[in-house]
Amino acid sequence: MEKVKEVAQILSEAKHLVVYTGAGISTSASIPDYRGPQGLWTQMDQGVQAVALKDLEKTLPTFAHRAVTLLVEEGIVKYVTSTNLDGLHIASGLKEEKLAELHGNAYKESCESCHTNFHRPFDCTKQGTRRDHITGRKCDNCGGNLLDNIVNFGEQLPEDHLENAEKNAKLSDVALVLGSSMLVSPACLLPPKAKTLIIVNLQSTPYDNKAITVRGKTDNFMRHLLKYLRIEGLEFYGGREDWEEEHKEGIAVALQSQKEREEKRTAIEEAKRRNRENGVTVGYNI
Repeated sequence: MEKVKEVAQILSEAKHLVVYTGAGISTSASIPDYRGPQGLWTQMDQGVQAVALKDLEKTLPTFAHRAVTLLVEEGIVKYVTSTNLDGLHIASGLKEEKLAELHGNAYKESCESCHTNFHRPFDCTKQGTRRDHITGRKCDNCGGNLLDNIVNFGEQLPEDHLENAEKNAKLSDVALVLGSSMLVSPACLLPPKAKTLIIVNLQSTPYDNKAITVRGKTDNFMRHLLKYLRIEGLEFYGGREDWEEEHKEGIAVALQSQKEREEKRTAIEEAKRRNRENGVTVGYNI
């Protein structure tokens, strides 16, 4: 693990370290990647039916997700840019102002009318995605259509997230790429802007000749990295069980709140229907 020791020294001296994460950081959460040995695109190229995506609501942050958040909290990592839509960075405790999600977040939806954003405790795309992004739910504030924010092929990236990612890429002196094949543009164009590029991935990438490369799984790499950086806090992190215990109260409250809002809206819609039938006009506060 001499290579990890070398990386730890570089990161400890970085002035503006940016972490970039791809599908490989989430594989230990049972979410398949794209170009790994069992990746979705790899299997398609081989004519093999790809393994179905796991229910996102049953996935939890990996050790690597938690480690990245810890490095942000320690002030070592200044910003995180991800092309994953699984929401596991937020679930790991990473603050939204420290994160650019270039391909969206399956747990977020926004109002088409008043543009209010909602962070849900459930996968907003669980019933599938539409080209118009309508999720079938209504805005809690104005009743407008809610839209998922997933970026489909051929669509523009979210301007605010891309702008923040580009700004931090220009500021970065060190870029640490975790679990990315570095094949998708424009995301793959951001890490090389740093003077020092470090890529941790199971497979080779088009940028390996310009980078310090570590072949391995991101969880294993981050465990050794924290050790060399002498950062404690995740020694006993066991994954799913620990995360559920830590967040069970918040999850229960969020789910109950959503259920109550839906029940209230249903009751109001039924009252409106009855009043229309009776020719009565009444204002309702949702």
